[in-house]
This record gives sequence, C-alpha cells and structure tokens, in this order.
Amino acid sequence: MTHRGIEFKSLSYNSAELAELRRREGPTVRVYIHIDENDIGSIDVMSRKSSKVYTVPALCQDYARGLSLVRHEEILEYRRLRREKQYDVEGWLQAKSAIAHVIDESHKPNPTSNTTIRRKS
Repeated sequence: MTHRGIEFKSLSYNSAELAELRRREGPTVRVYIHIDENDIGSIDVMSRKSSKVYTVPALCQDYARGLSLVRHEEILEYRRLRREKQYDVEGWLQAKSAIAHVIDESHKPNPTSNTTIRRKS
C-alpha cells in the first residue's frame, strides 16, 4: 500500500478510509487484500495490526464494477496483443466493449443457415 492506495492487476484502489489507515499506521503499513474474482470493482483490505476490514473501490468504477478478474485479464491480453498501452482506462473500456460485441455476435443465429426445425406431429 502506498500513498496512491493499492494497485492490483494494473487497477488502482483507494478511499479516504485507506488514507486514514496509512496515516494512523505509518507509510510502511502492511495489509492483506481479498479479491472477489467475480467482481473486481472493489477489494477488501485488512490491516495486519487492527484486523479491521475496509471495502475499497477501484478508482475507475465505470470499468471495474461488475467485471470479473478473468475478463479483466482477457482485456489486458487483448490490448497487449495489439501492442496498445496496458495502463489506459479509456482503452480498457474500448476493449471491454469490443470483446462484449464479439461475444454477442457469436450468440446470434446465422441468417444464411438453411436449417429448419420440424416438429413431430
């Protein structure tokens, strides 16, 4: 944990409570973090000294809220393969949208298919 909060997988997390914890316990405070892999919009942070748990939001809620860790890693890989900046939130949002579009398109029926479904009489 630094004065900027906590960084995890290129995402930054911070809050007033976290800043207060750092002021109270010193600049080298060590903490435990818990990540909900189904929603990386916030993390739980626990001080090693007090055992109090703080829920700390990601600084970019538009991107991270409701996003799974697996999807975030896919987005980072998508951008890496295109040699795009890894730490660009606007780029992450664009990649997130592009991946969602590909997934949506893959679930649509193919209009050129001549498949007919017949019911038994």
